[in-house]
Amino acid sequence: MPTLFAPGISGSLLIVLLCFKVNYKTGFIIGIISLIYSIGQYYYDLSFTLLTKSIILFLSGVLLLVFYMVFNKKLGSK
Repeated sequence: MPTLFAPGISGSLLIVLLCFKVNYKTGFIIGIISLIYSIGQYYYDLSFTLLTKSIILFLSGVLLLVFYMVFNKKLGSK
């Protein structure tokens, strides 16, 4: 859904994935930098209060940590 309003995020992800697939390190780094910039710009342009933005970032971080722990546990059990 966020990529609908910020196509730079999906474009950056595409660059990161393509450069990772062909093992092009410079493009991969540029893609990561572009992704960070695009996410920052999207966050800055949101019309929410600072408290709402902080809650969104906190919840997304918790969600990513949960995904990491679930995937890490599944991979470690084999």
